[in-house]
Amino acid sequence: MQTAKLLTAYPSPFGHKVQCAAAIVGFEIRLEFVSTLEAGSELRRVNPLGKLPVLVPVGCEPIYDSSVIVEYLQLRTGTTLLIPRDSQMRLSALRAQALADGLAEAAVLIYSEFQWREPPMRNTAWLAHQAEKMVRCLDHLEGAQMLNPRATAERNIGTIALGCTLNYLALRFGNGMANRWPRTFSWVEHLARDMEEFASTAPLQQALHLKYVPADELFGLLRLEPANTTTRPSLGGSLD
Repeated sequence: MQTAKLLTAYPSPFGHKVQCAAAIVGFEIRLEFVSTLEAGSELRRVNPLGKLPVLVPVGCEPIYDSSVIVEYLQLRTGTTLLIPRDSQMRLSALRAQALADGLAEAAVLIYSEFQWREPPMRNTAWLAHQAEKMVRCLDHLEGAQMLNPRATAERNIGTIALGCTLNYLALRFGNGMANRWPRTFSWVEHLARDMEEFASTAPLQQALHLKYVPADELFGLLRLEPANTTTRPSLGGSLD
């Protein structure tokens, strides 16, 4: 079995994506949780950008970012599970990954602004710009065919990345997300039941000790009414 060290942060959707992908292809990784803020850290030595995650294989140069790590995992294990060989399936999986990664980046930026700046110091125009990206992506996913029930059986990087990003949004912004986009977040619940590797590597809310940002605060930036809390389907509700 292949092995390497993964520098990551516990709640990171990008780290979750790599952990899930590695579990699927049978590549053993050893987790090391690090901070992006620590000067002189190993993270900054191995990745000049100081961004997570970074894979540090034995006897090999460090590999970053998460999408490149996924390519490496596929190459080293000789599989096509993560990135399909068929051209159309490949493009679909990579496009879904790109959408998921962009959505995750906007979410991380928003969360960081809420975490590190007091309300008078926050740039509301910039926050609204990032929140608009999130809303557009989630509106798109709510009606997208890529989130049909059968997609949870597809163990490619598009499914993995979407699941990890949506799980992160649920952790950081709460039930307001599922109330506004019920089909999308019900899909994640199905994925957690259908894909053991996704569920077993997912960060847990009770293990996170940072600030929580209610989704309604984001909706307020865009002058959106809070979602109706009665619209969320029960766990395991139909996606049809």
